[in-house]
Amino acid sequence: MRLVNIERVKPGDEIAQSILGSDGAILLREGVILTDTYIKRLKNIGVEFLYIKDAHLEDIKSQDAEFLQLKSQAVKSVSTVFQNSNITVSMKLETQWILY
Repeated sequence: MRLVNIERVKPGDEIAQSILGSDGAILLREGVILTDTYIKRLKNIGVEFLYIKDAHLEDIKSQDAEFLQLKSQAVKSVSTVFQNSNITVSMKLETQWILY
Protein backbone atom coordinates (compact mmCIF):
# COMPACT_ATOMS: atom_id res chain seq x y z
CA MET A 1 0.00 0.00 0.00
CA ARG A 2 1.02 3.61 -0.42
CA LEU A 3 -0.10 6.90 1.06
CA VAL A 4 -1.62 9.15 -1.61
CA ASN A 5 -2.89 12.73 -1.54
CA ILE A 6 -6.64 12.87 -2.22
CA GLU A 7 -5.94 15.05 -5.28
CA ARG A 8 -3.99 12.18 -6.85
CA VAL A 9 -6.40 9.29 -6.30
CA LYS A 10 -8.60 8.23 -9.17
CA PRO A 11 -11.74 6.18 -9.67
CA GLY A 12 -10.85 2.49 -9.65
CA ASP A 13 -8.16 2.80 -6.94
CA GLU A 14 -8.67 0.36 -4.06
CA ILE A 15 -8.58 1.57 -0.46
CA ALA A 16 -5.85 -0.25 1.48
CA GLN A 17 -6.81 1.01 4.95
CA SER A 18 -10.28 1.82 6.28
CA ILE A 19 -11.09 5.51 6.57
CA LEU A 20 -12.51 6.76 9.88
CA GLY A 21 -14.62 9.84 10.44
CA SER A 22 -13.96 12.36 13.21
CA ASP A 23 -16.45 10.48 15.40
CA GLY A 24 -14.60 7.17 14.92
CA ALA A 25 -17.18 5.69 12.57
CA ILE A 26 -15.86 3.78 9.58
CA LEU A 27 -16.61 5.82 6.46
CA LEU A 28 -15.10 3.44 3.90
CA ARG A 29 -13.66 0.01 4.58
CA GLU A 30 -10.45 -1.47 3.27
CA GLY A 31 -11.03 -3.01 -0.15
CA VAL A 32 -13.61 -0.47 -1.37
CA ILE A 33 -13.04 0.64 -4.94
CA LEU A 34 -13.09 4.43 -5.21
CA THR A 35 -15.61 6.18 -7.43
CA ASP A 36 -15.89 9.84 -8.40
CA THR A 37 -18.65 10.22 -5.79
CA TYR A 38 -16.54 8.73 -2.98
CA ILE A 39 -13.58 10.93 -3.90
CA LYS A 40 -15.72 14.10 -3.93
CA ARG A 41 -17.29 13.24 -0.56
CA LEU A 42 -13.90 12.50 1.00
CA LYS A 43 -12.63 15.88 -0.21
CA ASN A 44 -15.74 17.60 1.15
CA ILE A 45 -15.20 16.22 4.66
CA GLY A 46 -11.53 17.18 4.68
CA VAL A 47 -9.74 13.89 4.00
CA GLU A 48 -6.34 14.84 2.60
CA PHE A 49 -4.53 11.49 2.37
CA LEU A 50 -5.51 7.85 2.16
CA TYR A 51 -3.82 4.50 1.69
CA ILE A 52 -4.24 2.89 -1.73
CA LYS A 53 -3.37 -0.71 -2.61
CA ASP A 54 -0.31 -0.97 -4.82
CA ALA A 55 0.87 -4.23 -6.40
CA HIS A 56 4.49 -3.03 -6.17
CA LEU A 57 4.21 -2.58 -2.41
CA GLU A 58 2.33 -5.74 -1.41
CA ASP A 59 4.71 -6.49 1.46
CA ILE A 60 3.34 -3.50 3.38
CA LYS A 61 0.26 -4.74 5.22
CA SER A 62 -2.74 -2.75 6.33
CA GLN A 63 -4.11 -2.80 9.86
CA ASP A 64 -5.89 -5.86 11.19
CA ALA A 65 -9.52 -5.75 12.32
CA GLU A 66 -8.69 -5.58 16.04
CA PHE A 67 -6.42 -2.57 15.57
CA LEU A 68 -9.06 -0.82 13.46
CA GLN A 69 -11.67 -1.38 16.19
CA LEU A 70 -9.30 -0.05 18.85
CA LYS A 71 -8.46 2.99 16.70
CA SER A 72 -12.16 3.66 16.12
CA GLN A 73 -12.91 3.48 19.86
CA ALA A 74 -10.00 5.82 20.62
CA VAL A 75 -11.22 8.40 18.09
CA LYS A 76 -14.75 8.22 19.52
CA SER A 77 -13.41 8.70 23.06
CA VAL A 78 -11.29 11.71 22.12
CA SER A 79 -14.21 13.21 20.21
CA THR A 80 -16.46 12.80 23.25
CA VAL A 81 -13.89 14.43 25.53
CA PHE A 82 -13.61 17.43 23.22
CA GLN A 83 -17.38 17.73 22.90
CA ASN A 84 -17.79 17.59 26.68
CA SER A 85 -15.02 20.14 27.26
CA ASN A 86 -16.63 22.52 24.75
CA ILE A 87 -19.94 22.21 26.61
CA THR A 88 -18.19 22.88 29.93
CA VAL A 89 -16.38 25.94 28.56
CA SER A 90 -19.60 27.20 27.03
CA MET A 91 -21.45 26.74 30.32
CA LYS A 92 -18.71 28.57 32.23
CA LEU A 93 -18.83 31.48 29.81
CA GLU A 94 -22.61 31.69 30.05
CA THR A 95 -22.40 31.58 33.85
CA GLN A 96 -19.86 34.43 33.84
CA TRP A 97 -22.21 36.55 31.76
CA ILE A 98 -25.06 35.87 34.16
CA LEU A 99 -22.93 36.86 37.17
CA TYR A 100 -21.99 40.23 35.68
